[in-house]
Amino acid sequence: MAQWLRQRPKESCNLDELKVAESLARLSDDWVVRWGYFYKDNHNVNREGDFLVLGPHGGLMVIEVKGGTLDPYWGTGRWGTADGDNPMIQLDQEWRAVVDVINDHRGGHPSLYVTKAIALPGTLVATQFDSYHGIPREFILGKEELSHFTTFWADKFSAPNVILDGRSRKIFFETYGKGIEPKEVRHFISEADRSLMRHTECNFELLDQFHLQKQLCY
Repeated sequence: MAQWLRQRPKESCNLDELKVAESLARLSDDWVVRWGYFYKDNHNVNREGDFLVLGPHGGLMVIEVKGGTLDPYWGTGRWGTADGDNPMIQLDQEWRAVVDVINDHRGGHPSLYVTKAIALPGTLVATQFDSYHGIPREFILGKEELSHFTTFWADKFSAPNVILDGRSRKIFFETYGKGIEPKEVRHFISEADRSLMRHTECNFELLDQFHLQKQLCY
């Protein structure tokens, strides 16, 4: 499985992050995943991003995980996500911050190409449309894409101007991997985590059933 650089404690992770982590855990051991990292937003405020994925042959993907829906509430400027933030603006801030760090530490190394994606682990998103709730479809990592992550990855790095050089991995380990030893944990997502996920999902299903039984609401 992938090598993991862990910063965020499991108790601080929501169900959607656990689902994404479980999907990424299926990657082979020449991939590196950092779960939790800090960046500065456009207001110079320290915030925490979700995942950074380093490919076997170079290339880095910034992944922001979103639960809830991507429905924008135009009257308030808020979104239906758990934090209410515009997901594309947030992703762009994370991506730009990571690119700046990478460029500042490039030195004489080959360029480390950085791309980005919004993960919606519980949502099947149709592929025939160019956008999803106003967000370009190419940046959506839905349930189907997570189950075939290497295919999604290959599509993101297939542009003619993208050159992947394995030597560029050194930049990542000198920045977001500095001082942290990668760990191969075969059962990174433990059975306890899986039980928690199943229990939480069952509770949501039960609440949905109650919602349909109006006599129980009085």
